[in-house]
Amino acid sequence: MPEQEFEIYLTLLSRLLRLSPSQKAAISDELRDHLEQRLGDLLQTGVSREEAIRIAMEEFGDVTGLALDLTRVSRTPMKKIVVRSTIAASVAAAGIVFWISLFAPEHRLAAPPTVQAQQDKPAVQPVDKTPRPAPPVDRKISALLDDQELFPAFLTKQLEANFDDTPLSEVCEFLQETHSIPIMFHPSVHDEGVSPSEVMVSLHVKSLTFEELLNHLTRPRGLVWEAADGIVRVTTPDGTQLITRHFQLHPLIKRGHSVNSLLDVVRLATNNWEENNGVAATALVGETVIVRQPYHTQRLIARMLAAIEQQQPLTLLATCSGRDQLEAALRKPTTVEFSDVPLNETLSFLSELHAIPILLDKRALDDEGMSLETPVKLILRDRPLSKILDLLLADLGLTYILRDGVIWVTTKASAEEQLSWVVYNISDLAPSEELQKQLSDAILRSTSSKWIEINQEGGILFATDADGCLLVKQTDLAQTEIQALFEQLRRQGIGQVVGGDQPNRRSRLVTKYYRMSSEIAADLCKTLPSLVEPDKWASVDGETRSIHLVASAPQFDQVDGVVSGGTLEVQVLHPVKDKSNRPEAKVEESSVKSVVVRPRSVLIIRQTQQVHREIQNLLSKLNIASEAATLEPGERPFGGMMGGGGMGGGGGFF
Repeated sequence: MPEQEFEIYLTLLSRLLRLSPSQKAAISDELRDHLEQRLGDLLQTGVSREEAIRIAMEEFGDVTGLALDLTRVSRTPMKKIVVRSTIAASVAAAGIVFWISLFAPEHRLAAPPTVQAQQDKPAVQPVDKTPRPAPPVDRKISALLDDQELFPAFLTKQLEANFDDTPLSEVCEFLQETHSIPIMFHPSVHDEGVSPSEVMVSLHVKSLTFEELLNHLTRPRGLVWEAADGIVRVTTPDGTQLITRHFQLHPLIKRGHSVNSLLDVVRLATNNWEENNGVAATALVGETVIVRQPYHTQRLIARMLAAIEQQQPLTLLATCSGRDQLEAALRKPTTVEFSDVPLNETLSFLSELHAIPILLDKRALDDEGMSLETPVKLILRDRPLSKILDLLLADLGLTYILRDGVIWVTTKASAEEQLSWVVYNISDLAPSEELQKQLSDAILRSTSSKWIEINQEGGILFATDADGCLLVKQTDLAQTEIQALFEQLRRQGIGQVVGGDQPNRRSRLVTKYYRMSSEIAADLCKTLPSLVEPDKWASVDGETRSIHLVASAPQFDQVDGVVSGGTLEVQVLHPVKDKSNRPEAKVEESSVKSVVVRPRSVLIIRQTQQVHREIQNLLSKLNIASEAATLEPGERPFGGMMGGGGMGGGGGFF
């Protein structure tokens, strides 16, 4: 019986170890040898064999703890041996470390004679002139990102990933056991010919979020994941479920964004809008947009709207924890001498040297028929790691991107397909609509990537109608070029020079006139300052916000017997036709028309664009018909046809 218990012990231990099959077999054999040696020592003391087996198993400790210790030891071979409860266990662990060091491929690479690298600081540090996407600025979380159904807290949990040729199913079981998050596979995964028990995972990253780990487990295999009710579901893109979310637009409308512009932003998040057949839909109720889309699309919509609301100079919507550390490592000067060293070994060496994760996109390389062991040559001194990677990968048709907490080395074709969203605040560069148009055109024509606006394929560039917000969907390379363009323009002071002393477009005062019936205009002239943004009608920095009422004295012109006038509302009432045959009823129709002339007035309002939008929204809700137009400097309403009226202070009526 004790012998059977020990076999069960070894079987369970093998399942819990997050190592390759060869490592598991080596550890089982080593443990068996140490058990026999320990049994011999105990039997010499006079105890029975059954008692000796029991004592030996107690000395080795519980199977779960031993599995975790051995896995941890395998990650730091020959550096530190985890000491358990007895000397026997320590001796066993030391022997196991020896076997692991023979079979662990991730530790085969030491600095060979043909490879040298150093990080000594040179007298003059070279400057890396190739910018990469900057980290997002810390900000107060938006209510849009506080939706626990879309952004559950466990997705941000930091963890460590250490897996060697481990089946995907076992990786998910391990995550479920250690983090109490159930991970389920949708039947569509098997329908696509993907077997979680046969797909092997090799991943070593010291720190990344739960969300990023899920991306690493699913994305390279053409899968996606969804989270709902504390459960993660792994599925195929075709197996995703549609969910309905409500997004409150009032905070953005209050900042001056129109509803139509925000709806365009929502639709930009996906190319799969099919309103008619019910696959996906959007609806507007007041200032709330209701969206029916898959889980990840809903998350992107929330992030895009939150980025617009927060008005940060730069907001990256693609996840990449530890970006600061990765960026700092890419800037570090390094000297390398690679002479016919396999590609995977050079990247592993650089990864260990700089203590950052550099991973190869094996699937993309396989699609291109490229071997991971392609030899590379490079001798370079005191250059940033980013430049070394660029030169190392360029001749092979490879590049790298920062994604999901790692430096991801992939093919250029694959990188060009991976477009990410960035939201830019360019209000300082483009304080006017004309400058914003010029800047957008410069982006389209100065970047090396394709654009839908030009090539009918590629990236997307969209400018909102307020706050100087620019949404760009492009490759990492294009985003880098755009950021470099903005930095150059800011150094040259483009926004200040071209725009002169213009204030920010949101706060710039604009004069508009609203033409409507005199009765309504008189009421609104008195009440609008108290109905719409009451605190924004006072003078600021010597600039006066004001509302004026201009009315016209009746001026009549007769055209074909009908009275008309420049600022008059003319309504022609047709009489009810008399269906009798009385002779007097056959009077010419035009002679019995009734003409009603009502005076029309104009409200001249000098306010910010934001307040003007609030006024127009109010008029729309009150169903008040009006004609609004912008009054250019020196221009008079209706080309000077104001009759005998005049202009007065706010609240005046003429």
